[in-house]
Amino acid sequence: MKDKLLVWVGALCVASVAHAGGRSDGPNLMDRFLENNSSKEVVSKKRSRLLLSGPDEANTVSTNSKAKTAECSIAESISPAGNSLVFHDAMLRDSFSFDGVLEKIVTTSPGFDSVSSELLLEKKNHLINSLLASFNRTEAMNGDVEMSLDKRPLEAALNSDGDFIRKMKPLGLFNRFDLASESGNHCGEYRVAFGGELNSGRFFVIFEAQYPNPQPAQGLAGCAPVVDFWASLDALSSEAALAKLQSFYMNGIDHKGVSLPAAIDFDHFSAGHGQVRVNAFVTRVWQLREFRTGLDESGVDTEFTVDTVKSNPLAELYKSQGSVTKNQQAADTLRDDFRSDFLLDMLPQLLAPELKGRTAARDIINGIRLDNDDKYNEFQSSSDESDAVRVIAATDFITDADINEFLNNALATDASTDHGITRDMLLNRADAMSCGGCHKTTDNRDIAKGVKWPISAGPFGFVHISEGHTLSPALLEQFLPARKMVMADYICNAPKAKVNIWPAIEVLLD
Repeated sequence: MKDKLLVWVGALCVASVAHAGGRSDGPNLMDRFLENNSSKEVVSKKRSRLLLSGPDEANTVSTNSKAKTAECSIAESISPAGNSLVFHDAMLRDSFSFDGVLEKIVTTSPGFDSVSSELLLEKKNHLINSLLASFNRTEAMNGDVEMSLDKRPLEAALNSDGDFIRKMKPLGLFNRFDLASESGNHCGEYRVAFGGELNSGRFFVIFEAQYPNPQPAQGLAGCAPVVDFWASLDALSSEAALAKLQSFYMNGIDHKGVSLPAAIDFDHFSAGHGQVRVNAFVTRVWQLREFRTGLDESGVDTEFTVDTVKSNPLAELYKSQGSVTKNQQAADTLRDDFRSDFLLDMLPQLLAPELKGRTAARDIINGIRLDNDDKYNEFQSSSDESDAVRVIAATDFITDADINEFLNNALATDASTDHGITRDMLLNRADAMSCGGCHKTTDNRDIAKGVKWPISAGPFGFVHISEGHTLSPALLEQFLPARKMVMADYICNAPKAKVNIWPAIEVLLD
C-alpha cells in the first residue's frame, strides 16, 4: 500500500488536469470554477488574484463593486431555476416536437439531399427504430471485452404501431454551459428532454448537443455570445424566451452580431461530441443507455448507434478476480488495469473536495468526478441495487485505512489523522457519478460526514425532470445553483481572447 501511495501523491498534479480518458479535451468549466472558488466566495473576485493567493487570502479578497459591469450584475441576479438555466414551462409543448428534432438530425446528416415528405417520414422512423431495436441486443463489444446487455423487448416494441414519435412530448430545455471545455474547444451542451405519453411504463429521450465555439480563434472567450444569449433570457417573459430558444435550438440565431448555429444538428450528437441518452422504465428495472448519431452500412440512412455510458465502469470490475465469464482473459486484464487506474487517477477525483479543502455540501456534491477511460465503461446503467458500487465491490477493493493513508500522504497530515471519509462514502461517490447512482442507487446516501447525495424527482424518482415538468430536489438545491455560479463567474471574470501571433512572426521571418 505504501508503494502505491507514493505513486498516487506524485500523480496528483497530473490527475487534476489530465484524466485517464473521459473528456478528451480536458477539464470543463465546473472543474475550473471549483478549483478556484468555494460556494461561499463571490464570483466576481478576480481570478488572477485567486490563483496567485493562498487559500486564506483567496477567502478574504474583497469585491470592488464599482468595477462590476452591468453584465456581471445581471449575471449574479439570475435565478437558478429561471429561463437562463432551464426552461420547463408546459407551453414548451406548443413549440418543440420530437418529430422536428428527428427531422433536423436527418436533414443535417452527411450527404442528405431533399426528399419527398413520404420518404422523409420513412427516414425519421428508421432513425428512431434504430434506437429502439437496440433493446433486443444481448451484448456489445468494448475493445476486446464482450459486455452483456439486458434484452428489453417491451422497449424494442414501442413503435410497433408507428405512433411513438407523436407520443413523445418536450419536458425541458437545459443550459449546460458548465460542461464547456476550459480550452474553448466547445461551449458546453444544450439539451432537450422528452418524455413519453405511453399506455404503460415510462420512457425518456434526452438530446444532449455539444455546441461548437462560434468564434474558435478566440478560445474560451469565443463562447461569450452563447453565454450572453442564455443570460439575457432570465429577464424575458416565458413567451419571449421560448421564441428565442426555438430559434437557438432549431434554426440558429444572430446574437449581437455573432451567428450562433442551431443546437440540433447531426454533428452535435456524433462520435466525440454530444450524445443522446435514454431513460427506459417500460420494463420494470430502470435503465439508462447512450447513443450517437451515425449512418447505416450503406451510408444513406441516419441511425442512432449504441455507445458506452460515460463514467459508468462495468460493475464487475469492482469484483474479485474471475467474476466475469465472457472473454475471461481480456476481462481479467481489464480488471487489473481498472484497479490500478482507480487508485492512481480516480481516487484523487473522488476525493477532490478534501484535497482542495472544500467542505461545504455544495462543493462536495459538485466537486467529485469520475473521468475514467472509456475502455472501462459498459453499455447500460441500471437502478438495480445489486449493481450499486457499494454492494458489488470486493471487500479489499478499497478500505477506510487506504483512504486515510492516501489523504494523510497527499495533505501531509499526521499518519493518525482520521479524515472521516469511509469506504462506503467513497464507493457512494463513485456510484453517484454513474447514471444509475445519480438517478437512484445513491439517493440520500452519505458521501461525507453530514452530506448526503440529493434525491431525484417525483413520487417515482429516477429522473431530474418529470413528465409533469417538475424539477428534482437535486437540480433545485444543488446542481442549478452551482451552474448559475459557473455562468456568472465566466461573465464577471471574462476570459481574454486568444491572440494570434503568427501574422507578426511571419512578417519577422519574411
